[in-house]
Amino acid sequence: MKANFLEQFVKARHYADEVDENALTVELEVIRHMSEAGEISDSVARELRSHVYALQASLENQ
Repeated sequence: MKANFLEQFVKARHYADEVDENALTVELEVIRHMSEAGEISDSVARELRSHVYALQASLENQ
């Protein structure tokens, strides 16, 4: 029973990480679109991207 639970937990964690990765990719796309549309300044876009990159790096280091 424990092995099955552990396997399910590992799969769930992997799935959650994939969802997080996809969400961060979408976030970068939104930042790009907003920047191109002039809705945010270049400096704001850079700041937002740097935060997203930090989150992506933390996912990779798990």
